[in-house]
Amino acid sequence: MNLRVDEAAADEAPTLRNLGELYVHDFSEITRIELNADGRFDRDLWHGCWGGDQTPYLFRVDGHLAGFAVVSKGSRISEDPAVHDMAQFFVVRRYRRHGIGTRAAAALFKLRPGTWEAREIAGNDAAHRFWRKAIAAYTGDTFDEFVVDTERWRGWVQRFVA
Repeated sequence: MNLRVDEAAADEAPTLRNLGELYVHDFSEITRIELNADGRFDRDLWHGCWGGDQTPYLFRVDGHLAGFAVVSKGSRISEDPAVHDMAQFFVVRRYRRHGIGTRAAAALFKLRPGTWEAREIAGNDAAHRFWRKAIAAYTGDTFDEFVVDTERWRGWVQRFVA
């Protein structure tokens, strides 16, 4: 499977919105977000993604959309402005368990060298297992992991240098 990870262009915003709805749907089991009266999730993940501190990326496998990521500049935990924060990361179900997520994460780490943080919301055990495995594979098992329980964030954090 040929994987491409590319920065999303502003004219790809509708594609990101559609993928974002799938992402929010997956999260609804944990976050308990409800559908609106039109049967949609009222979440705009893309506000400020172009030209600000966030950069969206699209994943394609053999030319087919396979997911996305949004990388933010600056830590949500320590407020260190130099940290790359994995703000959102999503692989569509069709491509899960085929190594696509691990490969996409590694591609992002290579694109943006430096200190990274990945965060998993409390209760998202699958994401926690994924990030521990993906980061360990990329770093040779050299990363810090801790739990944060504050008003700003509740869950696990992995910090490492790419």
